[in-house]
Amino acid sequence: MSAENPSGLLPQGPEPQEWQGQRWEYLVVKPIEDNKLKVLGRIEWKFLKGDTEKDTVADFYNKRFGAPGEEGLSIKESLNLLGQDGWEMAGATPTYSMDGTGTPLLFFKRPVTSP
Repeated sequence: MSAENPSGLLPQGPEPQEWQGQRWEYLVVKPIEDNKLKVLGRIEWKFLKGDTEKDTVADFYNKRFGAPGEEGLSIKESLNLLGQDGWEMAGATPTYSMDGTGTPLLFFKRPVTSP
C-alpha cells in the first residue's frame, strides 16, 4: 500500500521515467496591423517543469519584426526569418473578438537541441 494507492488493489508498475524522445519548443505568433507579426510567447519543455528563467526569444523576434508604425519586417519576411531559424508551422486557430472579427493564432515548433 502507498499514498497513491491506499487500497493496494491497483498494480504497481515501474517508476515513471523522464521522456527521452525528441523535445520541442513552441512559438505562438499573431498577425497584427501594418502587415506585421507579433510573438505572444514561447512554450518549451523546461518552462513546463517550472523553470522561471527570462525568455528572450519573444523579445528577439518582436524587435526584428517591428511594432505597428515602426520599421520592421513584413509578414512574409518574418515567416522567412522563422523558417531560417528552424521554426516550422505546426498549426493555426482562429480567435474572435466581441465584434465578431477574428485573427488567427499561428503555432510554430522546432526541436530543442540541448536538455
